[in-house]
Amino acid sequence: MTAPDTNDTRDWRGYNPMTETYHHQYDWDAPGTLGQAVISAVAAATGTDSTELEPLYNHVDPDALDALFRPLSTDHPRATGSVSLVVDGYDVTVYSHGEIIVHLSEKNNLGGGRRLKHT
Repeated sequence: MTAPDTNDTRDWRGYNPMTETYHHQYDWDAPGTLGQAVISAVAAATGTDSTELEPLYNHVDPDALDALFRPLSTDHPRATGSVSLVVDGYDVTVYSHGEIIVHLSEKNNLGGGRRLKHT
């Protein structure tokens, strides 16, 4: 078994020490919402209980986040797009294909949880 290439973040899951990021893959067929997966990813990345984190709705409308990336149908997932926001002081990027990346290199205290970028 070969070790994963830590320079290639496309298929990385868990903590990547090379980029100081935590990667989580959301499965649309699994129970729970994308918003819940974002909070779970931040909690896992930071070793914090999810109930101790700020509510996601302080940063983004969870229903809108789900609607933005929900597959059009079982055969037509969203092809592109991402949203970047600050959750509990950490930069988080959510991609249309379900990947959630928590950037751990530096806690962002400047954004106050209000910075939102959609591509």
